[in-house]
Amino acid sequence: MPPARKPPVAMSSIVHRGIVLTLFGITTWGMAHLFYFQPMDRIKRGKELYENQIEYAKKKEENEQAAKDKVEKREVLLARAAQAAVPSHRLRVADGDS
Repeated sequence: MPPARKPPVAMSSIVHRGIVLTLFGITTWGMAHLFYFQPMDRIKRGKELYENQIEYAKKKEENEQAAKDKVEKREVLLARAAQAAVPSHRLRVADGDS
């Protein structure tokens, strides 16, 4: 004869009800977050990006212009240095006499 099975552990109805309601609440909160709050956040973020798009374009243009100005300034300095240089590595005389 097989050994007798132990009877299942009795769970009170209050504990069972608490577990079921907790799982239901977590599931409901997750679904609400997934289908309501997350899309609302995305919509809000999209509106902010659209409103700030003009500002972003201006900043980008200013940064590009600043980079161009910096390159031009560097080119001018290099050109002046190249004109002031002498192939023999001597300093050029100010009045042009060698």
